[in-house]
Amino acid sequence: MKKIKLKQDIINEYSSLKEIISFTFVGSFLDKENYSDIDIVIIVKNLNKELFNILKSKIKNLNLKKYNIKKNLIINLSFGPLKYDYKKNIVFHLMIYDLEDHIKHTLTSPFTCYDWQRYKASIGKNLSDLYPVYGISFDDFLMNDRGIKSYIKNLNNNQISFKDLKFSNKKPLLEKKNFNINNDIAMAEFSYHIIKYLISNLLKILNYKNKSFRSKKISLLIREIYKDSATDMKSILNFYKILEDFKINNNSKNLPTYNFTKDITLKFILKFKSYIKFLNNNLKKVIFMRHFKTSLSSNVFLGKKLNPPIKKKIKKSKEKYELVITSKLRRALQTGKIFGKELETNYLLNEIDYGSAEGMNIKELENSYPNILSKWKKGKDVRFPDGENHRQVMQRVSKFLKSLFIKNENKILIVS
Repeated sequence: MKKIKLKQDIINEYSSLKEIISFTFVGSFLDKENYSDIDIVIIVKNLNKELFNILKSKIKNLNLKKYNIKKNLIINLSFGPLKYDYKKNIVFHLMIYDLEDHIKHTLTSPFTCYDWQRYKASIGKNLSDLYPVYGISFDDFLMNDRGIKSYIKNLNNNQISFKDLKFSNKKPLLEKKNFNINNDIAMAEFSYHIIKYLISNLLKILNYKNKSFRSKKISLLIREIYKDSATDMKSILNFYKILEDFKINNNSKNLPTYNFTKDITLKFILKFKSYIKFLNNNLKKVIFMRHFKTSLSSNVFLGKKLNPPIKKKIKKSKEKYELVITSKLRRALQTGKIFGKELETNYLLNEIDYGSAEGMNIKELENSYPNILSKWKKGKDVRFPDGENHRQVMQRVSKFLKSLFIKNENKILIVS
């Protein structure tokens, strides 16, 4: 009850601020009975120093005794996996972005932002409605801030990289910084973070679900990764069990030494990387491509009724696919032939049916069917005159995607 009261009081503190686009509690605070950190993501349209200080002051105003919390209040304004002494402190982790920086963050840190989308906003829009991460991929493990390269670099330098928010000429600026890992506990914290979140993010991909996975699921995937070495499997499972006991029960008695933790974590990352490469080389690849340009103007609604050819002849591609599937339209078929001799066509891939609007530009559509544009502006998914709407197209696409699961080929090109 005290936690519910605390959460509601925090929401009440911020609900009067009209500058807030989205205010969302994320992480373990919502799920766990015992908590020591409260993660909050705040998105505003335009961030300045004055607004930043107001957002920060709202937490400072809280009286913790009111909620039976006998700890010191710390406000963490950094962006990254920094940890604190949770025995003595309760940490409010405020991650404050303006909309532009939030969009940049979704592109550079898809793992984090994808995870945040599991939580419903307490004020304003859900994060998935602002700039959604539709999914994560194997490539994200190799390319992004909290990916494999970043973790290896951090461990080799005995540091954790993070960002601090500064203001330059009144504009927000994210400044890169490093925190030195200087004891067994700090290294164990970082090691647990690395192993848990690499495995959890891979489970999201393999299970097609954006959710928090139980310890048993994490252990099962670790077993799968190490199935070629029983000795290494036993070692990493025992190691992770110790880290988990440390995190959940605050038991630091059995923690291994700094150098041992660092060494086994680096070995895990390299093993994980090789497993990602194995999956990437052996799982089915489906590549989606838009047809090449046609002779028709790009300003008109070009759907399934007009059927122009592609603009110019293009040489055969050296890139080879086991199967090429196209829509039934000439422009898609001609594009598909550049990449493979054997083509399969499917009406489910046909372009949207614009109906009577086919060949019109947006101005002509507005003049002829003003009601359609007015409904679009209200967010309604209305059909084109005598044609389809987006929901109907998505139904076709979903049906087509399901059909791919029964294909035997491992490298498939889709052209539409």
